[in-house]
Amino acid sequence: MKMGWWIQSGWVAVGLWLTCLPVWSQHAGRKETLGDYGVAVDVYVSLPTQAPLGGLILVHDVGGVRDEVLRSADRLAVAGYVAVAVDLYDGKTPTNPEEAQKLQDRINPPWGLRVMRSAARFLREDPSVCVPRIGVVGWGIGGAWALRFSSEDPAIGACAILDAPLPDNGEILTNLRAPLLLVVALKNASVPASRVATFRDILKARNHYAEIVRYKAPAAFMITDHPNYNGDQARDVQTRLLAFMQKYLVEAPVSPPVFQSPTP
Repeated sequence: MKMGWWIQSGWVAVGLWLTCLPVWSQHAGRKETLGDYGVAVDVYVSLPTQAPLGGLILVHDVGGVRDEVLRSADRLAVAGYVAVAVDLYDGKTPTNPEEAQKLQDRINPPWGLRVMRSAARFLREDPSVCVPRIGVVGWGIGGAWALRFSSEDPAIGACAILDAPLPDNGEILTNLRAPLLLVVALKNASVPASRVATFRDILKARNHYAEIVRYKAPAAFMITDHPNYNGDQARDVQTRLLAFMQKYLVEAPVSPPVFQSPTP
């Protein structure tokens, strides 16, 4: 089911990394079912060893919940966050681009948002977690979902959109309160420079705080198992992401500064 820019856009060259299915037992986190918090779906949860700084909902790209997503959750847990990776494909894992596209198209938007609400309730209400604040991180189409969900939940403290499709109007931002981190791959043809410029202008017109970071990189440059992977750039994204979440989830300023757009 296709419903607007945030579902239709964002296809990237998925290639070889789709052939390796994730093995959850080989990672540090665990599987949880969110039935007590709304939708009975499985999520991957990775916990820090100390008191959590906050909670992060991770939303996968078109390839689904792959090992790369689980590794990202584990890295964020090491940094001090409870990381919850949601599965908008409801347990299905694509093994080729055609399957991935079909699964993407079949996501029912109200159901997808219910899954994310359930993850947020888990982070806020589960006795073993109960984090003070929540952020959202999305890659590719997951970034579009992260933006949509953040605009519907005013309690979201920060939203990171990593190499993701962007809207061409400000309607989606009407109720958005969370500061944004936007990572742009300049060589990703599915996120053209004109769309990035339009989104930047929308944010500036609304005086909405956003950090826009541009990389001279193709799509999928953050995916370890992908031929386009660039280790230095991926590590820089991780550093910026942690600094952003530290600032807006942990330190949590009452009034964030105005729009800025650093370019490495």
